[in-house]
Amino acid sequence: MAQAKVQMSQLVAKYIMELRNRQPRGPYNLGGWSAGGICAFEASRQLQEAGEVVQSLILIDSPNPIGLQNPPARIPEMKPNDPREMIWLINNRTDFAADGWASLVGREKLTVEVLDNVNHFTMMDRGPEMSTMSSYIRRSLSSQV
Repeated sequence: MAQAKVQMSQLVAKYIMELRNRQPRGPYNLGGWSAGGICAFEASRQLQEAGEVVQSLILIDSPNPIGLQNPPARIPEMKPNDPREMIWLINNRTDFAADGWASLVGREKLTVEVLDNVNHFTMMDRGPEMSTMSSYIRRSLSSQV
């Protein structure tokens, strides 16, 4: 697989330009699923660095970006020697401490909600789990007002 010649911060700067075209000033509510959560975190960092207010950052099953390894191209087939990120994506997880994210945003700013009976891929399927996730997001946004 070819390596990208663009840094995450550069990619996110393009997203921020579009965000500001639509909403020139904060406060901003940002969020993302999977690697999109890492992008949202970087956008939050850049916006706050520019003096903007980020009201909420919603990360949906986003891996901690510190020390992140690239998963293999063959998702969702799992092999015994896969990197921890691949195992994290496929397995039903039981560790919801979110210690990696807590080290980045602060434990006091972190709320963890858990969906049962899903993994990283099936959590986006229509059904009762999606309704539950929607309620988590609505509750998070309404608590920020």
